[in-house]
Amino acid sequence: NGLQLAVANTTLASATQLANDRIRVAQAASPDCSDVVDAVDGVFDTSDKRGVPLRATTTVVGVCPAPEHADTLRVTTVVTRTDTGEELASATTLVLVTEAAP
Repeated sequence: NGLQLAVANTTLASATQLANDRIRVAQAASPDCSDVVDAVDGVFDTSDKRGVPLRATTTVVGVCPAPEHADTLRVTTVVTRTDTGEELASATTLVLVTEAAP
């Protein structure tokens, strides 16, 4: 019915926003490679306004570059409902990074 659809849409919108937020955190931590990894790699648990439990799992793929070089890291976030395991949203981006700061 309409109420169930509205609830599902609210949770989906929250999951999409969470995935995008995690990507923005990675981009904001650039250009320092280790800062990007430290900022987002792993799991972030939260819930939407209705109390639906959400988990953002972010993976960072790539290797921090050698001194005086730059490279990209592939950052992917997948948001799932922890009560059902349903995947609700995902986002992927490439982040330009340089060597870690001394």
